[in-house]
This record gives sequence, structure tokens and C-alpha cells, in this order.
Amino acid sequence: MGRCHQSRRRDRDLGQGRDLDRQGWLRGSRWSLCEGRNGCCSCRRRSVLQGGLPGAWGPRARDATKSSAARRADRLTLLSKRNITVLALLAALGLAALWLLSVPRGLTLADLPQHQPNAANGEILYHAAGCWSCHKPGTDLKDVDPNLPAGGFPLKTPVGTFYPPNLTPDPETGLGTWSDLDFVNAVQRGVSPAGANLIPAFPYTSYAHMRVEDVLDIKAYLATLPAVDSPTRSAEIPFPPLLRRGVGLWKWIGLDTTPWAPDASQSASWNRGSYLVNGPGHCAECHTPRNISMALDTSQAL
Repeated sequence: MGRCHQSRRRDRDLGQGRDLDRQGWLRGSRWSLCEGRNGCCSCRRRSVLQGGLPGAWGPRARDATKSSAARRADRLTLLSKRNITVLALLAALGLAALWLLSVPRGLTLADLPQHQPNAANGEILYHAAGCWSCHKPGTDLKDVDPNLPAGGFPLKTPVGTFYPPNLTPDPETGLGTWSDLDFVNAVQRGVSPAGANLIPAFPYTSYAHMRVEDVLDIKAYLATLPAVDSPTRSAEIPFPPLLRRGVGLWKWIGLDTTPWAPDASQSASWNRGSYLVNGPGHCAECHTPRNISMALDTSQAL
């Protein structure tokens, strides 16, 4: 029976491949005949036809036609692509780290002591802390008692203009719906109830040294004041979300949360004065130099 054209062509190609292999043209090459190791004739045929012949069109033959400069350029291109990928990954990791480090961190309910608030003590500390001086009513609140901390009076700083919020117990615009934890975190950790970092124009860097019980007493006193409807205006600062995230990074070096501790070698009145100066009175905020990071330089305190 006659053989088909494809069978004769396959035998011719395989015979040619065996002749070349005997002459050493393919021996030692990854394109050499498999000699049956791949289990079929077709794989041996592919080995010859896919670049095994001298001057054929296989990958090595194509590389050989390139100049050394072209091959060097290809390697540089590959290295450049790898470098860009590595740099992109490092940048992504860096941004993720900065984002995590700037996350607002506050106290938890477990950190709050069991305490029966004392509004009378809170009133004393409210005045010692000078809360009204920043939270006094804005000029647009004509019919409001000027002695109430209704907020809204502009506070101009190098960063921008702030409008301190309403401290009366109004449920819509004041502290009426704030929990004890919300209040303590704002006063001592610079974290709003919404979970944003507060700009340290609000001196929580000093209030952080206060006793938590005293902070809760201030809240108890504020709850006794008449409620005033005084909507809070947004601060006029550049890029507020970005700036607030930056404050989260700054807190790692600028916010010392070490509680004030009495000096056993001093009298009770001296310690009381020290507490008022370093805690609620926040005297250091104006009377202590700041370092390059704008944190208080405690080596030159007061």
C-alpha cells in the first residue's frame, strides 16, 4: 500500500535530523533529538524543526543575529522595568505604613475609671482651663448669653482660622449626644467623635496630663449649662483631610500622654499649682519654646 505524502515528509525530516545529529551539529544542544526519551516521533520532529538546524529560526538563532549593543539594551530595558516595579511596590508599602501610623488612636471604655462626676469640681477646672476664652460665642450670636461657651468666635493661627465648637449641651450643635468616651478622647487624645485627628490648636497636648476624673467632671459641669443652638463652622485650613492625617504622624513625637504625677518632696499646695499649670491651665502652650517639629521643647519648659 502506498504511503501518504505527510508520512514520507515526516520520514525525510527525521532522517535529516539523524544525519545532523551524527555530524555533531545538534549534540549537546537543548534542540537536539530526544532519541525517544519524549516518547513519540512527533516530539523528535519538532525538536529539529523548531530551531535545531544551523541557521534556523529558533530563539538562539534569533538572539545570535542581534548585535551586542542591542542585547545590552534589552537587558537594560528589562532591568528598568524591574526597578520601576520594585520602586512602585516600595512606594505603595510606604504609603500604607504612613496611613497606618497616622490612624487616630484614642482611649477605650476599659480605660475610663469608675467615677461619679463632680460638677462643682468641673466648674473650677473649666475656668482654670480657660475654656470660654476660645469657645466664646461668635459675633453673629446676638441673642446668646456672652458668658456661655457657645463657640463660633474665630481663632486665627498660622495654619488657618478655626471656629471652636459649641460646648453647651445642645443635641444638634453641641455636646448633647457626646458620650464620656467621646469627650475624653477629644480633650486628651485629640480625636473627634467621628474618628478624625484634631488640630493641636486645641491644647489637648496639655490636657493629656490631666486626671481622667477631672475631665469627666468638666463634662458634667458643661451638661448643666443652658443649651444653645450654635452650628459649628468648618475650619479654614488647607487640605483638611491630609492635614489631619499628618497630625496623626505628628502625635508620635508631639503628644506626650504621660499623666501628671505629684512631687512627694513638695507641699500639697505646690502640687496643686503644678497640676493646674501643666494640665488644665496649659501654660506651656504659650510659655514654652517649640522645636523644629512644633512639639513643646520640654528642656526649656516655661
